[in-house]
Amino acid sequence: DKAFGRHKNVFSLVLAFLFFAQVQAYAVNITVNASSAVTTLNNELFGQNYAVYDSTAKPSDANFAAYTAAVSAIISTLIRYPGGGYTDMMNWSSITCQYNWMPTLQESISFATASGARLQPCVNFSGQWCGSTYSHTQAVSLAAAWVTYMNKTPAAMPTTFWEVGNEQFVSGEPGYVGDNYNGGVSYGNYYADYYTAMKAVDSTIKVGAQVQYA
Repeated sequence: DKAFGRHKNVFSLVLAFLFFAQVQAYAVNITVNASSAVTTLNNELFGQNYAVYDSTAKPSDANFAAYTAAVSAIISTLIRYPGGGYTDMMNWSSITCQYNWMPTLQESISFATASGARLQPCVNFSGQWCGSTYSHTQAVSLAAAWVTYMNKTPAAMPTTFWEVGNEQFVSGEPGYVGDNYNGGVSYGNYYADYYTAMKAVDSTIKVGAQVQYA
């Protein structure tokens, strides 16, 4: 049976190779009519990642004007913030509690405004910020409070799109749950708590989740 299985696999590979080779043998001419639009891409697809440690984004920085002009030129409508792994290390209301040279949330809002974009907040999933570890319930409350601050009171920069955490499927990431089925289940259960609490503050927001779990 094992020998048959090996022969069967080899036979399948040969067939796949022959099929691919046959397809490759035919030339295809494609004509593009650039004057006729098939569909229009949503501007919200054009964004970038903003790292909270980027001090160039501080309005007081000497390169602030040139930096915001460059970001504006690439027409990024959304700026993911705090960006990458720092998402799960930061408290949005006290960005400088760990590193006092980082741009504050208000400075980051000013940067986004000057760049013609809006922040796309990523809420802390790990419960780690300001050098301490907090409970899941406290992390969820922190996320809901951020929605309140941005969209309700004082409505600092009303925004529709939010994310929960950053790459919790990557080993070493704060709040890592595992890159497998069980990790996905754990993340999904925690995500549901964030979703419920954040939507309770503003039902119009859209809360993004991570999906890279096997």
